[in-house]
Amino acid sequence: MKGRPPAAQRGVVLVVVLWLIALLSVMAVSQTAATRTETVMVGNALEVAAARHAALAGIQLALLDRYRDPGQRLWRADGTLYPVAYGDTRLWLAVEDEAGKVDLNGASGPLLQALFAGAGVDEEEAARLADAVLDWRDPDDLRRLNGAEQDDYAAAGLPYGPRNGPFRSLDELALVLGMTPALYQAVAGSITLYSGSRGFDPLVAPEAVLRLLPGLGAGALDAFLTLRAAGDAPQDYFGGAGEGVTELLQSRGGGRAFTFYCEALRPSGISQRIAAVVRPS
Repeated sequence: MKGRPPAAQRGVVLVVVLWLIALLSVMAVSQTAATRTETVMVGNALEVAAARHAALAGIQLALLDRYRDPGQRLWRADGTLYPVAYGDTRLWLAVEDEAGKVDLNGASGPLLQALFAGAGVDEEEAARLADAVLDWRDPDDLRRLNGAEQDDYAAAGLPYGPRNGPFRSLDELALVLGMTPALYQAVAGSITLYSGSRGFDPLVAPEAVLRLLPGLGAGALDAFLTLRAAGDAPQDYFGGAGEGVTELLQSRGGGRAFTFYCEALRPSGISQRIAAVVRPS
């Protein structure tokens, strides 16, 4: 029959058609997978945004709580973690009064030494680090007995020296001669720049800071924590504990600055964590 292509040509056309069908199938599957991936990504982005907004709302709730009368506050400012329901999102809130921490710009030498010793270094190294911190923040170039000034940093091969002024950020402590990353991480939760005090307030101090007090048995500290949780701990609870303890403490002077923490967990398992330092007006 005229006009009919040879069998070989018909075979080639068939193969081309089959390849086109296969190619279109692959493209369709790829498009479906891409659409599904985009849908998941959009869903995750929405969940992340929802979790972040919930965490921000938690910070606002904790901040508003600070303006209640002390006897009506829901959350203590000593770092205790509180679970809170917020719609279908689970929140964990914590408030820390910065007066309960060790101020890098105000802390006394004995308190700094206790801070480092409490993190696990020996007394000699703790004394050296305390003096190095004091040399970092004081305005002169006079080296303390165990401290470090410009020549010591140069001898250690460091391209910088002490600031000879106040610490400007907490992570600046990591630059002090002799400070290791592990030690910095160990003390990071116990230090502040916002109390301006030589000591710390035991009524709002985190448990890790309270454990810096020398010579206290576990029973005495546990009893204090129980009283504090009930709101019955007197300011002078440690008054008879000896000079080595009392010189690390300050009279009640909290409320100048707070750190608010909130972690929000969505039903999907996505979470967001926010921390903010606030100075209430």
